Amino acid sequence: MSLYLVAYDLEATGLNLDCLSQKLEALGNYWRMQPSVWLVAWPGNAIGLANHLEFCLDDNDEVFVTKLTADSAWSYDNDATAWLRSNILK
Repeated sequence: MSLYLVAYDLEATGLNLDCLSQKLEALGNYWRMQPSVWLVAWPGNAIGLANHLEFCLDDNDEVFVTKLTADSAWSYDNDATAWLRSNILK
């Protein structure tokens, strides 16, 4: 499985945020690194993940999905760094 970054901007956060959170959490291996930025393990490609989340989005919502590679950098605490290393550097 590859690791993907999902970032979104929702015009109305109510039900759409709950829907997105549930779909992302259901994938099992995830980290919510910022309020609207998640890292998730996904067996397909970025388009497939974006399509998986599309049900939760309105026409005025935005989502960005990209695959992460070992050529990544970050500044987080030790627990986050351990999670990132174990998931990106597989």
